[in-house]
Amino acid sequence: MVGLTDWDFGLYSSIILFGLVVWSVPVIMSASAGDYFGPAAAASALAALTFAFSGGQALGPVAAGYLAEITGDFSISYMISGIAAFVALGLALLLRPQKQA
Repeated sequence: MVGLTDWDFGLYSSIILFGLVVWSVPVIMSASAGDYFGPAAAASALAALTFAFSGGQALGPVAAGYLAEITGDFSISYMISGIAAFVALGLALLLRPQKQA
């Protein structure tokens, strides 16, 4: 939303949406690890998910800063972030539902 416009509405609505969903990610990932990998492998799967997530948390600001130095602003970084979010949404929709026991 911020990448598409410089209007304050885009910024504030993005902040509000982020605040509503930010703390749901760890809970959903923990539950998904247990559902998809079973109780025995859930801890290992969650560790791998956390490691991948922390890698993105570490490399994301570096990449955004590099793009900002090249282009002069963060608009491209915001657009890439939004595109990545939609790709992740599409990939999540491809997950197979769990079979009922």
